[in-house]
Amino acid sequence: MAPSFRAFDQKTWPDTRDMMGWEIGTTGFDLVLARDIPTFVARDFAPFCDSFLAAQDLRMPDLSEPACHPGGGRVVEALEAYFAPSIAGIPATRDVLRQHGNMSSPTVLFVLEKLLAEKPDKPILLTALGPGFTAALAILDPQGAA
Repeated sequence: MAPSFRAFDQKTWPDTRDMMGWEIGTTGFDLVLARDIPTFVARDFAPFCDSFLAAQDLRMPDLSEPACHPGGGRVVEALEAYFAPSIAGIPATRDVLRQHGNMSSPTVLFVLEKLLAEKPDKPILLTALGPGFTAALAILDPQGAA
């Protein structure tokens, strides 16, 4: 069976435009990240993600390695802290960031491609964080509908 998406959700937190955004620089778009992204991930993103997983009757140990949009090193570290200890790191996310840099939210699809090549047998959580401050989440069943 082909992989299939089970669920999606998205949330934009009010009054958070200063958390993450873009500035036009001399070489194109420059990402602007607030220094307290790890705090935001722990305080605001984590409960949103926990609720999303609970609605799908999933817990961290039920998941394969997540496919995360690597907005930057601090974002990856904050996500790893959230997933720990149930999930020991997000190496595919780190590899894509190291090889290609942050290509905006679609970067998560490069991470997903890498993870699917490993033929996981558990659902994959996809996360993307973006301006606004916005979070998008999805669950992909790599073996098709659960």
